[in-house]
Amino acid sequence: MNKGNDALKEPKLKSSIALVESSKVDSSDFGSGFLIHRDKKATYWLTCAHVVNAIGAEDRIRVGKLPAELVGLTKQDLSSLKDSFDLAILKVEGLFKKKPVQLGKPIVRDLRFQTLGHFQNTKTKQLYLREVSGSLHVDSLNLVARESYAWVLDLKMDEKFLLQPGYSGSPVFIPYTRQVIGVVEQRKDSGKKGKAIAVDAANSIFRKVPELKHMLRSQTSQNSSSHRMAKFAMDVIEYPLRLVIGSQVRAALDWLLQEGFSNLAAKASNYARENSNALNAELQQFSEEDREKVFTEFQWEIEKYLERIYSSLLTDSQDLLEKNIVRPTLSSAAYESAFVYIRNSIPDYISEKASNKINRYVAVLIEYLYSDS
Repeated sequence: MNKGNDALKEPKLKSSIALVESSKVDSSDFGSGFLIHRDKKATYWLTCAHVVNAIGAEDRIRVGKLPAELVGLTKQDLSSLKDSFDLAILKVEGLFKKKPVQLGKPIVRDLRFQTLGHFQNTKTKQLYLREVSGSLHVDSLNLVARESYAWVLDLKMDEKFLLQPGYSGSPVFIPYTRQVIGVVEQRKDSGKKGKAIAVDAANSIFRKVPELKHMLRSQTSQNSSSHRMAKFAMDVIEYPLRLVIGSQVRAALDWLLQEGFSNLAAKASNYARENSNALNAELQQFSEEDREKVFTEFQWEIEKYLERIYSSLLTDSQDLLEKNIVRPTLSSAAYESAFVYIRNSIPDYISEKASNKINRYVAVLIEYLYSDS
């Protein structure tokens, strides 16, 4: 590694990265991966599917020089994945000194980010690890698996930093929140720009791996709101709070987690577009080019509002709903239509008491949507 590189200013991020490569000596295919979970038996690494595909046979996969096993998906699955889903998880019996990153969600549309990845000196063929930085924009909500959506992140690199070919699978780290919100997928424009996919996309793999199912809950509990009160409640005392609120509300919380905020937001906003004359009339006021941008913003806002409802259910308080944290783009009629879908989607097994609480919180949220508080 390039120890003389003064760009490595984030030791915690460096301690979570590993080289993903082939055991074949003459192989030129490699990428990066980062640690998302470890237990007493193994460590689990998130990387890109195309990196694993390029390596070839499963018995050739190495992470940090150790043999790695593909989990949650098969090699056949990887070759048939959608273009918008380019993730894989590798299991290693070792690398226990590495530190897992904290997964999160983008709390605003535009953020500064850092990433740390591997690249190869074209002359010496030596591999190096280098940090690069830039700005990102949360661009669009893509279908990544059956009824599963995730945000796509547009990356724009700082002038003196470029993405290199081996950066595929690198983490998109946000210094402000100290969380990883995405995985670098591809470089564009000779590395001046790039694409990443939000870590939410990995939820479909987490569900298939028993050791990673807890990630579905912990990811949400760590990042459901940017508000300090919610972050404290979710990060520090979610477990005792879930015990106090009772089984009926817990069932509602679990439903929201299982559905996923991004998925529900996409379905609700699409429902509104199909059924709300008010929403479509508003969208027609924008140019065709801006119309989709406004609609994407609308989806984003619905997701943030769902996170606030989750936090309110957990804390049994509507304080978060009375504070205008995320300003709406469109009129209240558009959001009312979207939340009609949410209300109608509440499953029958959710008790009347818990359903009524969700409906009440939705009403409070919409009531205070345009307040200046």
